[in-house]
Amino acid sequence: MKKTTIAILVSGACMASASAMATTVYKDDTTSLDVGGRVEVRANFSDANKTAGDDNSFENNSRVRLNIGGEHAVNDDLSVLGFTEFEITENEEYSGDNEVRYMYAGLSSKKMGDLTFGHQDNAVTYLTNWTDKAETFSGSINEYNASTSDRAANVIRYGYATNNLNFQASYNIDSTSTKNEGWNAMLGYDTGFGLNVGVGYSGSEQKINNVGNQRADSNVAIVAAQYQHDMGIDVAMTYQGGKLSAVNSNGGTGLNESDFDAVDAYLGYNFGNNNVNATYNYLSADDSKDFDINNIGVEYAHYMGNFTAFVSYKFALLDDDKNVSYVGDNADNEAMIGARYAF
Repeated sequence: MKKTTIAILVSGACMASASAMATTVYKDDTTSLDVGGRVEVRANFSDANKTAGDDNSFENNSRVRLNIGGEHAVNDDLSVLGFTEFEITENEEYSGDNEVRYMYAGLSSKKMGDLTFGHQDNAVTYLTNWTDKAETFSGSINEYNASTSDRAANVIRYGYATNNLNFQASYNIDSTSTKNEGWNAMLGYDTGFGLNVGVGYSGSEQKINNVGNQRADSNVAIVAAQYQHDMGIDVAMTYQGGKLSAVNSNGGTGLNESDFDAVDAYLGYNFGNNNVNATYNYLSADDSKDFDINNIGVEYAHYMGNFTAFVSYKFALLDDDKNVSYVGDNADNEAMIGARYAF
């Protein structure tokens, strides 16, 4: 791939992935405008969906995404670009909940790289995406940390790529309403024979309690590798380790600069229009079991042009410890059945 092409792809990576099926609605010699999205119906079955007043294990996880992206060439080297995507989901009352997934704009230079600002991928998302590619159960180890999560608001990101090297750095000015701030950087290398390797580092200041504004640091080192073969084999692994601080969404005590280790692994096989994969997600923090993650996911997906159907199951491997209040649905088995039309 030519260097000039890769440079444009650095800041547009999330635009490209989010709008893979997008339709070009306008294009001339200097300007293009794409519109895309998806309609996805998903049925989730898990004991985590049960409440004191409702013993039903079913939850509707259906969603709609719409995106618009545009680019204008200022001259032979410099372009300006913008992209936005929002998601509408159904809550239990079946009224719409809106979420901004992307909203950013910036500059793209074939010679100097790309600079964007807004709600977008963090720099290290380039690495964590290697393992976070199942339809449902992958990538969960990234979400406790504002600067390793897939996306964040108010992010300044710079990226530059050559034929084999990809460098990105980003800074979270104020990622969420909890006022988390942080930065991260990554360096990836494409060997040219299917193997990609990369390293990254993330530092952030996180809110750690639900009431008040107590804050602590997270410092996370990341090592990742991915191997893809023409025969349809796709293998990837991500390791994270360091100090982790995070709010306990269950209302308990948060993590305050706790030592932790985390692993995310993906093994997939593509044949014809089909994909089967298995994932492994593991996180353990020294100071609290509440944040532990330990599960295996298995999945089958069938692709027919713009249409996808899939079924996924997560086996939770955490101990059934009544003295531990695990965050979210980490301790529960889950099944997901879904169908998606992308446009």
